[in-house]
Amino acid sequence: MLINTMKKTLYIIALISLFSCKAQNVIRSLHDHDFGNFNGVYNKDVDNDYNKLEGTWVSQQGNSTITIKLQKIYEYHYVDYRWDYYEDLLIGEYKIVANGVEIFNSLTNLVSIPITEPYLHNIISYGIIGTGATPINNGSPNERGIHLQINEPNIDYIGVEIFMNYYIENGVEKAHARIQQNGLSVEPYENAPSPKIKFGLYTFVKQP
Repeated sequence: MLINTMKKTLYIIALISLFSCKAQNVIRSLHDHDFGNFNGVYNKDVDNDYNKLEGTWVSQQGNSTITIKLQKIYEYHYVDYRWDYYEDLLIGEYKIVANGVEIFNSLTNLVSIPITEPYLHNIISYGIIGTGATPINNGSPNERGIHLQINEPNIDYIGVEIFMNYYIENGVEKAHARIQQNGLSVEPYENAPSPKIKFGLYTFVKQP
């Protein structure tokens, strides 16, 4: 009886070790430009770059203020008719105030939309890039940033993306950011609403 019990225990340990090795073999870094959407892999934020941007960020330019709130999701299981893999994500929502008037606010979506539906949020990460590929500080070689997509409801004729680069200045957590057009756009249809998000360079300050 004791021998059988020991055999079973060793068998279970062997299985756990096997699965553990398999899991380690399929982890791919989000900082790898070629990480791709491969079946059976875990696209992981191995250096916890997303963690630095979690929280609430505010940028003020003149009479306009943009507030962005970001949240990290670990090991989201993406599956459809083609793909089946896991990935770490950064999701978020934002608020725009111009001349004291709130013109857009989706921050409550972080509570109302479950994290099991990350692609329903208005901000979602594309990945982590660096080695001069992030167009924030003129693509400096040591630059490393987060690439995110921004959705503006009712604006479907243009894509918008944001690159954010975390840093600390005098003990204050900040982020350089560039908001710009993502890919090709089409001519806006007649009476189409104008985008509320203004393209350009921003400095965001992390809020307590």
